[in-house]
Amino acid sequence: MDVMSSKGIVAKVDDMVNLVTAENTATFWESFCALSSLFDEWIVSGKLPKDCRFRGEIGEVKIIRSLIDPIVSRKQAPKAKYMRTLLKKMMNLTEKDSAVGCDEMFTETWRWVLEDTYSDFPELEEIEYFENSRECGWEVPLNEFVFIFSSWECFKQVPTKKGSTLKKAFKWDTLCETEWTSVSY
Repeated sequence: MDVMSSKGIVAKVDDMVNLVTAENTATFWESFCALSSLFDEWIVSGKLPKDCRFRGEIGEVKIIRSLIDPIVSRKQAPKAKYMRTLLKKMMNLTEKDSAVGCDEMFTETWRWVLEDTYSDFPELEEIEYFENSRECGWEVPLNEFVFIFSSWECFKQVPTKKGSTLKKAFKWDTLCETEWTSVSY
């Protein structure tokens, strides 16, 4: 059995959807449209470019393309409220519906959009779907997609006076905290 410990800043779908405002709706829409055009090119060619930041298969591209289609099929950017509705529908999936294997492609799609709309955000590490508290912990929302952002970009940790003394005594350049998970049988 492998056990891994992770941490991050977890945002729910509603948090993400509520990022859309009257001021940035057009930017969200334009970003999804640009991405959709790329996806269409890849689908026609039957492959992803070798230097592409997206990883996966054309089948995955088709699935993600179909998810964003209601957003990009409009002739102009929708009003903010309707854009939020479309995004919520796009994210209203179950684990089974999410097309197993598309997780990285789906995450990269959101990274793309966030770079255009909220470039000062920390990195979106992944989009995850947690099903069981015994396996993933009690602090994460269950049975819904969540967006996990890099926590190390959100906090600044500086040594205390005692930490500085320890670092100096060991002649270390930096004082690093270590995290681990132990499993016993």
